[in-house]
Order: sequence, then C-alpha cells, then structure tokens
Amino acid sequence: MRIHSFGEENIPIIIMLPGSFCNADTMENIIRRMEADFHVLAVDYNGQYEGSKKTFTSRQGEAAEIVQYLKSHSIDAVALVYGQSMGAEIGMELISQLEKTGIPVKAAFF
Repeated sequence: MRIHSFGEENIPIIIMLPGSFCNADTMENIIRRMEADFHVLAVDYNGQYEGSKKTFTSRQGEAAEIVQYLKSHSIDAVALVYGQSMGAEIGMELISQLEKTGIPVKAAFF
C-alpha cells in the first residue's frame, strides 16, 4: 500500500479511497481543491500499482493497514473518509476499525 500525503500536516485529515484498480492520481482534481484546507491522505491499494510488493487481500486487510499508518503517524482524528466504488466498501470497514481503536471520524462520503 502507498499512502500519498498532500497539504499541511496540522489541519483536519481527509482519507481518499479510490475504486478498484484506480490509484490516488485518479482523484487528483479533487485532491488539488482540498489540500489548501485539509491534510489529504490518498491511497493506492496493495497489488494495484506498479512495484507493489504485496497483493490485495481484502477490505479488512487494506483498512487495517490504513489504521496502522494513522497510528504510526500519531493521527488521532479524521475529518472525512471519502470512498469511490470499492473505496466505499473499504471506507465503511475503515470507519468500523477506527471506531474500535478510538480514532473518531467526523463524516463520510461514499
């Protein structure tokens, strides 16, 4: 998994999850409009980009990696989870896992 980071780090976080076989660059138009006001994290899923060392396992597995990333970067709140197509399925799982770890999510848009 690759997670691309855009914008300042000390402002509200948006996690952007693309659809199947799409990468973060497919959401560039949206990211560029959001990065002035939000710290945007855009995901490339395992096995869906050139050079990926892992294969895509499941929405649970992908969400768990995002949770681990947030913890390792001391991120303790998320303003918005945005998901397109399969990204919406991963987003729902992500919110469930974040709730269990005590990281609140203010809103979601799928």
